[in-house]
Amino acid sequence: MPHQRSIIDQIYAAVLPELCSAVIEEIANHTGCHGGAFFSLSEHGPLMIASKTCEQHLNVMMEEGWAAQNIRAQRVISMAPIGFVTDHDVCSEDEIANHPIYTDFLRPRGLGWSTATHVTGANDDVAVFSIDQLYDRGPISEEVRGFLNALRPHLARAAMLATQFGIERIKGVLASFEQLSIAAAAIDRHGKVRLVNDRFTSVTPKVTIGAFDRLDILDDGARILLRQALSTLDFDHAPRSIPVLGQAAPFVVHIIPVQRQARDIFTAADAIAAIVPLNFPGLP
Repeated sequence: MPHQRSIIDQIYAAVLPELCSAVIEEIANHTGCHGGAFFSLSEHGPLMIASKTCEQHLNVMMEEGWAAQNIRAQRVISMAPIGFVTDHDVCSEDEIANHPIYTDFLRPRGLGWSTATHVTGANDDVAVFSIDQLYDRGPISEEVRGFLNALRPHLARAAMLATQFGIERIKGVLASFEQLSIAAAAIDRHGKVRLVNDRFTSVTPKVTIGAFDRLDILDDGARILLRQALSTLDFDHAPRSIPVLGQAAPFVVHIIPVQRQARDIFTAADAIAAIVPLNFPGLP
């Protein structure tokens, strides 16, 4: 096994998004494994970062609905926080031999063995860190699992740092709108408000934080448009503009998707809602 200190340093450096995939690849290389991934299956939808060797497989898993049949990840998430577990810890011999996730998805791709653990972010979202091995090389060894368990506390702390890093980035965006005298809020794909700038609470009574902390527009037509805009965040990253009329100072609510990156696995902000009056200086 490699000198552990260099791997640990890279884990903390991977708070920066451009380094996340590289550190997963480094860990996989040093353990003699095929690759790995760090992915979230929270209420905010699937988010992931993977080694180049596993990225295509994980994309297909998400796109073709295999995540719903991935009993390995589901059982890892359901367990109490512990160290890395292997296929034989979470699946029976019969499941490993016959379950579709193995027979129809993993083995046709040359995969089939893994070890994984889960970590929790500041908002109680859960993400799985997994290392995958090619099927013909056999199950993950205890030596590899022991090495990964030594890294697990650092992976968990780095995840918490990444959470805070992402939150501070969103706060910076909201502060920029504040400097422009524009009210803004960070929301998730369900419309739940995560952060707001100071101007948001006083801009207009027609945009509120309603039940379950969700953004609400007190205009039936605009509310429908807001729901439509949120429903397209997964596949359409274009901003949407929602006009709100019928008062002395009409305004537009702009829904601006946030381009989430690897460090944003635990940062539950999918869009910025910016409230801009139609008489805002500089508008045509």
